[in-house]
Amino acid sequence: MQSPPFEDFSASLKKYFNNISLSDAVIKCGGQDFAVHSLVFFCHSKYFKKQLDGPWKGSSERVIEITDFGPAVVKAMIVFFYGFDYESPTDSSAMTFHAKVYQIADKYDIEALKKLAATKYRTSIDAG
Repeated sequence: MQSPPFEDFSASLKKYFNNISLSDAVIKCGGQDFAVHSLVFFCHSKYFKKQLDGPWKGSSERVIEITDFGPAVVKAMIVFFYGFDYESPTDSSAMTFHAKVYQIADKYDIEALKKLAATKYRTSIDAG
């Protein structure tokens, strides 16, 4: 049985997470650089669309530095952009991590990520 087109697209899109192939921007956080694709960011966030499609969009240096969240939280946001899900690191409290992901989603106006983070937060509370 053939998978639905969305699943094929989603599986293909995941391969481009932090992949310099066709990337046209960089997100910097805590000494880490993430190669990203503006179009993917445009689809998820009006904030990033404005930043990446602003007056400097023709510049050869399209870099956004995020300093108010740690690299793991920023990575979770970017992983979500490419795969519509994220995992919490094993070295941190799941509840705290999901709360931080909710905060970054709120700051950058990413409604789908806010919903997912809230659901994961509630699940982590129920799990104890």
